[in-house]
Amino acid sequence: MKKIYLFVLFLGVLFKATSQGGGILQTFDAASALPTGWSTTATSNVVVENASSSSGYTIPTTDPTVSASGTNNLSMKNCGSATVSVTTAAFDLTGKSNVIVGFGRRRTSAFNATVAFSVSVDGGSTFSTLSSDVSSAANTTWAFLGPISVPAAANQASVIFRFDYTATNSGLCTGSPANFRIDDFIVGWNDVFPVKLTFFKAEERSGGVELSWQTSEEISNQRFEIERSLDAKSFEKIGTIEGKGTISIAQHYSFLDSSPLQGLNYYRLKQVDFDGKYSYSVIRDIRAKGQGHSFRVYPNPATNEVKIELPQEEEINNGELLDLTGRIVKRYAAGSDKVSIIDLRPGVYILKIKTQTGASYQQRIIKIN
Repeated sequence: MKKIYLFVLFLGVLFKATSQGGGILQTFDAASALPTGWSTTATSNVVVENASSSSGYTIPTTDPTVSASGTNNLSMKNCGSATVSVTTAAFDLTGKSNVIVGFGRRRTSAFNATVAFSVSVDGGSTFSTLSSDVSSAANTTWAFLGPISVPAAANQASVIFRFDYTATNSGLCTGSPANFRIDDFIVGWNDVFPVKLTFFKAEERSGGVELSWQTSEEISNQRFEIERSLDAKSFEKIGTIEGKGTISIAQHYSFLDSSPLQGLNYYRLKQVDFDGKYSYSVIRDIRAKGQGHSFRVYPNPATNEVKIELPQEEEINNGELLDLTGRIVKRYAAGSDKVSIIDLRPGVYILKIKTQTGASYQQRIIKIN
């Protein structure tokens, strides 16, 4: 029978001493079966088995301390030239901050695949890399990896982790091929935010998008940074509102985004303490018409180039084109209202523009053959 433990996290180092935390510890005690909610793309490569049982480590973020669970563990085998993904169940971390993750790990000396470890905070639609390879530093002796901080997972309702690798061995998965193993997968958090949000909402007004929120209690709250995104993944700061320090009386805040991006805008609050620690609010989205209602990029989709149309009084100062990982693939300066995309691979890109007056515009474009 598989076990899921709920526990109190040790707070002396990882979290504020005045906060209370918790977490979930997932073991792999059900022989030959992944835990509920977990999945894999390659059932021949990924198995739960009672071999090379975990031992010799303690999980450093629990109180009382938990030792390696032993018995079954999850084995990722290097065989069949397969492309392999192992996806965890979704974790509801609403109201949680200072999120961490960790696990026991071991690999055989012949295992030479690269195992990437990533997280999704939108239920599995997009993933961000936490580590490009969690197997390289492992060896034939079990050891615990972590805690790994995951700030993007704070206060998110559907957080999923994933392991990915491509098998470098074409041999069969029978017998005992080289493997990488994990056990005692832990997700931990701090239950108490320095700021308790009563609500946070985004509404379209005649002058742009108004963001408003209310707190019922604040502890050491220095400021709120207002962040905006076109894709709910890459955010930029568009403003700052000073906090009230420490107070237990309801406080009302508002911020007007007078230059919303054309289309769907995503907003979140980054709450920053005086000691520099921070946490994120939930994300709110709203469809806006954009500043001046006349920013346009066309044709879209496009093959060779796109043309930029701005409000009559605006002129381009500089801009850049990014892929969906946030990598800049093209930069351009003032002097042209056209952007060549003929040399880019087909796909989705984000066009960002700064004008001579300092206004910002952003548009998703699609390159086709």
